[in-house]
Amino acid sequence: MNYSGAANTTVILNTLGGFSVGTVSTGGSDNVQWNLSVTTSLTLNEDGAGSGYATINDSNTSTGNFNQLLFGQTAGNITLADDLLITNTGASTVANGSISIRNPITGTGNVTFSNVAHSVTDASTFAGGIRLQTTSANTFTGSVPVEKGAVVFANSTAFGNSANTITLGRSGSEARRCLR
Repeated sequence: MNYSGAANTTVILNTLGGFSVGTVSTGGSDNVQWNLSVTTSLTLNEDGAGSGYATINDSNTSTGNFNQLLFGQTAGNITLADDLLITNTGASTVANGSISIRNPITGTGNVTFSNVAHSVTDASTFAGGIRLQTTSANTFTGSVPVEKGAVVFANSTAFGNSANTITLGRSGSEARRCLR
């Protein structure tokens, strides 16, 4: 599932039984927001138990302050059926994050964060950051490597099950920051 259009767009995912995809990404060079309203469920599964991983990626090259991939509806879940890489490789300068996830994340899989942006001014200003802002508990089970860049979270369950291991940094990577 990829969007690289020139207009702000909202896609409502409300099919009975939900959707299953391997990749959700936004690209292009226009200063636009892509809002995915998940009202049932969105299952992320690239190849199950294989060596691949599902991906959420913002690679839009616009430096505009509206360039954002937003999972904006809290009624449905994002379900892991594979490992997940959440990555921002784009140039977004939107103050509240280039990727913002408001839906609860459930299921099983490791969730890796990698972000080219690492600017954090305060709890509400983190240009280009990756933001986990669900008001419901994320209950997924798996490890959580924050490889590089800014990851901002809204509550103590943002990184899933309380037994999940969170690792900050990777050898040779740039600065990383987590802010609540």
